[in-house]
Amino acid sequence: MKNILIIEDEVVIASWLKGIVNSIDDSINVFTTGYAAEAVTISMEYSIDIFVIDIHLKDYSGFDLAKQLREMDRYKITPILFSTSNWSKELLSFREIHCYDYIKKPYTEDQVRKALQTIIKYGIKNEDVEEKEKFLRIKMKGFYILLNQSDVIYIEASLRKVMIVTKMERISCHQTLKNIQDELSDDFVQCHRSCIINKKYVKNVDLKNGNISFNGIEDHILLGSKYKDEVLKTLNSEYKNVVDGI
Repeated sequence: MKNILIIEDEVVIASWLKGIVNSIDDSINVFTTGYAAEAVTISMEYSIDIFVIDIHLKDYSGFDLAKQLREMDRYKITPILFSTSNWSKELLSFREIHCYDYIKKPYTEDQVRKALQTIIKYGIKNEDVEEKEKFLRIKMKGFYILLNQSDVIYIEASLRKVMIVTKMERISCHQTLKNIQDELSDDFVQCHRSCIINKKYVKNVDLKNGNISFNGIEDHILLGSKYKDEVLKTLNSEYKNVVDGI
């Protein structure tokens, strides 16, 4: 079960935030407190996956609390979402504390929901060997999400970003194709200098036109001449029926 800790000194707002979290995922265990010191105690007793921290708390600053949390090994990259009406310390927060995002008071339910949905959906898991074999780590704003590799159809680099495409969504991140490739399983093969595909999703390899199509989406990816032999070798061992023109 995922745990979220909301540190907010206004009881009504804390309860409202808790309701939004549970409406996104009612299996989440939500802790609330208005005191930074109590938040530290809760964080030591339980494993918290996401922090929502108000800047102004009853005992001391939410920034100071976040710094304390970052000093704990278990919370070095745990997502922190700040709630604030003061934007003057935004850069300080991103540089020193590596927070995930801000929600600015007064905020709406849609703003809160949008800020929370991604980190609630993916969460943070322990980076042990078994998970590295099954999941792809995607670096976002100050934290990592773990994406199941079996859901990935292809990964394409463009300019300074990498687009990861699944049946359900397209995730853009600032990573290099090489760094991502180092984490991928044997299900993936590079088909172009800027693209890596999951062979399990390949619908058709059109050698005449030099492109690859996929099951589940309508995208077509170029097949680079430099990578053609390796792609055909990989697919012919298990998926020979998907190749046209041999």
